[in-house]
Amino acid sequence: MHDAGPDAPTIHEQVRELYGAAAKTSTTREPHPMATALYGQEDLPVGALAASLGCANLAVLVELPAGTTVVDLGSGGGVDALACARRVGPSGRVIGVDLTPEMINLATRHAAEAGLTNLEFRLGRIEALPVDDASADVVISNCAISLSPAKDRVLTEAWRVLKPGGRLAITDLATLRPLPASIRDALATRLGLIGGTPPAEEYGEALDRIGFADTSVQVLHAFSLTDVALLEATALGGGILAAVPESDLHAADGALAALHLAATKPAPAAS
Repeated sequence: MHDAGPDAPTIHEQVRELYGAAAKTSTTREPHPMATALYGQEDLPVGALAASLGCANLAVLVELPAGTTVVDLGSGGGVDALACARRVGPSGRVIGVDLTPEMINLATRHAAEAGLTNLEFRLGRIEALPVDDASADVVISNCAISLSPAKDRVLTEAWRVLKPGGRLAITDLATLRPLPASIRDALATRLGLIGGTPPAEEYGEALDRIGFADTSVQVLHAFSLTDVALLEATALGGGILAAVPESDLHAADGALAALHLAATKPAPAAS
């Protein structure tokens, strides 16, 4: 994965604008089918489910013992942070970081509705986390790194804030084969994927290059044409593919996937 250059500030602004609008829209929506399928078993505020824009329920993909400190990169409306906060209990802590003030406000409100006090949301870029070095047991991110113009930098920041022996558990979008240009444009314009969705293998290579160990890359779901209707129901997805030729839709069938990446920051060898 290669970090973007001088266009990064523009990309951040576009993402902030898109997701700020999505935060406002989500307050008038019911939970969409994707969120219900992922989080239906969780005791979460309806608004948090309506604002969910992730690929998976990370709280069930990573072990979170009581007392764990979790940092959520690109926490959005707070659904994953809330689910994790319930698992880590009062002795644990969850810190969500997001670029968008509207999402921070929304997530804070959802935490209050859920009666959870062991989490907080901080405004900031996931490329420069407002989190102390070596302070997290687990770093999660749910389909947010693909929005960044500096993906390697995000993963390096995850390394920085993890304690030795700490674990990384993220989901994200990647390509299993190249997408038609019309699909790439639609994803950039409507979902903020201006920085691009990298090939799946590049995520594992980046984690290894940064120094993570025990790296695992798993395809959770390859998106088919039948998933378009589910995407259309989200706060961002309405009309997303209206201008895409049918031939390109068929060419993209199964080319975009949700990945689950897991890795560990090695602890220093005992002397």
